[in-house]
Amino acid sequence: MLESRASGRLLTESLRRALPRKTINHPSPLGKLLRQLPQKSSPTGFSPCLQAPERLLCLRFKRVLGDKHVTPSNPKTLDYPPTTHYHLPAMKTLIPLTALAALVASSTSFAQTPAFSKPSGYVTQTIVQGFNPVGFTLQLPPTASGSFTDVSATTVSDSTKDFSTLLSPGALYILEIGSGTASNQIIEVGSGAGSNLNTTGDLQTAGATIGDSYVLRKAATLEEIFGTTNSVLTKNNSVNNADVVWVPDGLGAYTRYFQNGAGAWRNATTPALAPNTPIVYVDAVFIQRKSSTSVDLTLTGQVKTTASKTAIVQGFNFVSTIYPSGATLQNSGLSDTLARNNSVNSADVVWVPNGSGGYTRYFVNGAGAWRNATTPGLAADPTPITSAIFIQRKVGSSSINLTPPPSYSNL
Repeated sequence: MLESRASGRLLTESLRRALPRKTINHPSPLGKLLRQLPQKSSPTGFSPCLQAPERLLCLRFKRVLGDKHVTPSNPKTLDYPPTTHYHLPAMKTLIPLTALAALVASSTSFAQTPAFSKPSGYVTQTIVQGFNPVGFTLQLPPTASGSFTDVSATTVSDSTKDFSTLLSPGALYILEIGSGTASNQIIEVGSGAGSNLNTTGDLQTAGATIGDSYVLRKAATLEEIFGTTNSVLTKNNSVNNADVVWVPDGLGAYTRYFQNGAGAWRNATTPALAPNTPIVYVDAVFIQRKSSTSVDLTLTGQVKTTASKTAIVQGFNFVSTIYPSGATLQNSGLSDTLARNNSVNSADVVWVPNGSGGYTRYFVNGAGAWRNATTPGLAADPTPITSAIFIQRKVGSSSINLTPPPSYSNL
């Protein structure tokens, strides 16, 4: 089974993400933070997440810890994160957002344009003190596109391309399948030579065949996303004083990165230099802002106009919603793949940041209608979604197919 990205590996491999890899008693800073969260007693001890489900990292580590209960060593209250601000992306292409709408209405220029001519622009998000969820809704332009001339387990080929020339050594690439049974699947490409690409999963088993179309794009690095000397994030030779980017590691935890005084990216855990660290766009990240002064983070890139299939595991999944403008619960495609139930206790739940530091929870009832679980009733139609959301999967692993707003089909 193809995972099509929670971490770019097979769905069966991603099951490991749900296994307990950390404990609250771990001496790391995260362990310390988790021990400081408000506690609620239970018959078996204390659960660090029951009173504060809106706290982002608490959600993430409830998934990692499963149903383990621990007694906190320092049960003081921590306002964590103090607030989460999100501005629905004010996307401006190399044309303004209003012009994007005009392009949607006029399909003559864009209906048949190649992958390399998709609209590009920028989105801006205000980063405040504390933990800020960020999804990546603009991508690097494609490196190549075409059709497969051969498909095997972990190698696909396009005889019209020389990937030895097209690929940058050591870079991570994302292969997006555009047609056929495996349409919308995405998978990591670690290397390529001649006409061959080496994938991290079995596309043949997933249904890819000769003739299927594809797009290959480079995964943006921390430098390409945030910059170096020109970054708005606070730089410091000590991680204790620098802003920190928390990147999912594919195993249920996070790797922390920060910029030193010279703007170079470092791994806060090792702590070695970490140049060219890639971020796959279906993963969301946290930006931990240390200063009380907010900054505007501007991200640039190309609009992705096709669907993206990604794996989810039982528990909480932190994902990017991919599309920079017009994304709603109703047009996201989530209602087709999430578990439905008339009770929120049995249905999968989508946690959407509410702009005030908390979350609004939504689920799909048995009839396929979106309901608001926070203030019970039918969800407003449309209900906008932000760039980063949590998907709470109740039973087993599955995959979701995130779809662009219908208007994107004309771009």
